[in-house]
Amino acid sequence: MKSSPVAGFSLMEMIVALLIMSILTAIALPTYTSYLTRSRRVDATIGLNLAARMLERYNVEHDSYTGAVLGNGVSDAGVYPAATPSGFYILTLKVDRSSVLPAGSSYLLQATPTGSQSSDTECGIFTLDETGFKTAAGASDPDTLARCWLAS
Repeated sequence: MKSSPVAGFSLMEMIVALLIMSILTAIALPTYTSYLTRSRRVDATIGLNLAARMLERYNVEHDSYTGAVLGNGVSDAGVYPAATPSGFYILTLKVDRSSVLPAGSSYLLQATPTGSQSSDTECGIFTLDETGFKTAAGASDPDTLARCWLAS
């Protein structure tokens, strides 16, 4: 009786397949992580723009930004929550950001990355003021700033 050869992979074939998978993973994982970081910046721009709208509404109702606060989501509703919609950024508000302007006529909103987004050094902290002036702490040139704020 003749025996048939066992079908399967040899050890060398398995090692080559694992090596190829390792190389592909080493290339794909940093690219995917970078993509996630860039896509989460939308959360900052949306949160800042929505908070700015609520501040403008507050200003229309009270004829000043004085007294406007961001809510903590528990007991204080505020004009807008202190976190962005997806929670990748924490929002802070400073009313009367300028000593040159009349009291209650200026503000500065700031979105600080938190959690997995805190590794974003290209854009870092986003800011938006009452004039619509936008910045990103890590953006050293206009092109980088435009990429950071691309979503708005």
